[in-house]
Amino acid sequence: MGRPLIVGAIVFALAALGLETLWTVRARSASLGPLIGQPVAFYHSVHAGELKIDCLYCHPKAETAPVATLPSLELCMTCHRYISPTHPEIAKGRAHWDEGKPVRWRRVTRLPDHVRFVHHMHLAGDIQCKDRHGDLTKVKVLPQRRFCMGWCLDLHRKKDASTDCGTCHY
Repeated sequence: MGRPLIVGAIVFALAALGLETLWTVRARSASLGPLIGQPVAFYHSVHAGELKIDCLYCHPKAETAPVATLPSLELCMTCHRYISPTHPEIAKGRAHWDEGKPVRWRRVTRLPDHVRFVHHMHLAGDIQCKDRHGDLTKVKVLPQRRFCMGWCLDLHRKKDASTDCGTCHY
C-alpha cells in the first residue's frame, strides 16, 4: 500500500513540474514585475528619449563583454557637474561621488544561474537593445523583468540563431 502511494506522489509531482515547465516555455513575452525604487532616480525617458543618448554611451561594455555593466558615477558626473547640478536626484549622485561611495543600484533584471546571456554576441547578431529591454525612451522607472524561455526561443528563431540547449544553458 505504501509503494503505490509513493509512486503516485512522484508521478503527480513530475506532472506538475512538467506543466509549469511547459507554461514557462510557451510564455512568449517578458513578464513585468513591480517598479523598483532606486537610491538615485534615473530616467531612461530623459537620457535615451529626450536627449537621444545611445545605450552604448552609458553601457559601453555591452559591445565587448558578456555583461553590459552600469555606468560609473564618473561618467554621470562628466555631464552632471555642469548640467542640472542642483537637481535633487543629481545632488544625491553628487553626494556619492564626493564621498567616494558607489551607488548601490537595485537589480532589475536577473536570469537564472543556469542561463548564460552574452551582450556582445547579441549585439553582433543584430539584436537591438530595445528588442530585449523594450523601448526605454518612454520609460521613467524600470520594472523588474523576468524573461521566459519561450520568449528567448522566439527571438532565436526569428534571427535564425541556434536553439540548441547548450547555446544558452550551462
